[in-house]
Amino acid sequence: MENQTPTLPKYEMIDHENPNDELINTAIKITDGEFEGTLYRYGKAFFQQTEDAQMIMKFEYELLETEDQQASPELIDVMGDILVHILESKLADIPVEKRMDYDIIDIDENDEFVQHIKDLKEEADKQRAESSIED
Repeated sequence: MENQTPTLPKYEMIDHENPNDELINTAIKITDGEFEGTLYRYGKAFFQQTEDAQMIMKFEYELLETEDQQASPELIDVMGDILVHILESKLADIPVEKRMDYDIIDIDENDEFVQHIKDLKEEADKQRAESSIED
């Protein structure tokens, strides 16, 4: 799979054998731009809400075939953009009827946690709509 989005560098998803556990994992190789040749893989990824109600994505990564233990802030931004691109493209592959719709779950509407989830969903929908207007 190769990315063709002009704002991101091109990248490939490749099989990479981990010499520590002899497992083959999917790695990302950046194939052009400032970070051409960078090979890495993702660890855990999650979303976190900031104090101003924005959602930010955090993720773990491992640089492969390099002695560097940490990526520069610019490389981390690029890796985050690539991860978002991968997630969006995979989500587009899931049929709409198989996506979870939180509106149909039968739950206690007065539950504080449920309201928080609904607020987060509403904010995400709003940000998604604003983002699509800017594109």
